[in-house]
Amino acid sequence: MSSLPTIVDYFNTMIYPRHPQLGYFTGSNKVVCPFHEDLNPSMGIIPGTEVFHCFGCQATGDVIELHRRYLNQYHGTHFDRSDALDDLIDTFDLDYEPPSPQSRVSALLSAARSHPSLPTFINSLATVRDKKTWSELILRYTHD
Repeated sequence: MSSLPTIVDYFNTMIYPRHPQLGYFTGSNKVVCPFHEDLNPSMGIIPGTEVFHCFGCQATGDVIELHRRYLNQYHGTHFDRSDALDDLIDTFDLDYEPPSPQSRVSALLSAARSHPSLPTFINSLATVRDKKTWSELILRYTHD
């Protein structure tokens, strides 16, 4: 079973060749965000995660969200998260099955165990709505 591409692999394969002015992403640097008008590098990866964040326009998410935003902005699609995942699987010719909600919760709890606001984090899990991505929740509790 294949895994999804990393944010760095996705950016350098899908975005950089079409928009080299944004910069080549190494993961430890920032690049110019493709989602707003800016000439300064403002998008990076939150260390130790597969979550991108732009300090200019506040775009945040995982590789699925990056793909969704890119397609919707540059290709005129109106993809939701599910459509973007399906297209990402097709684009990269992956044999991929998304993790179950239980395994996502386990992964989140595992990542949060060392975080000082663990009780707040756990309470937030109970309030997650379908509209909110898991990556936003991770960002809130792992970003200093």
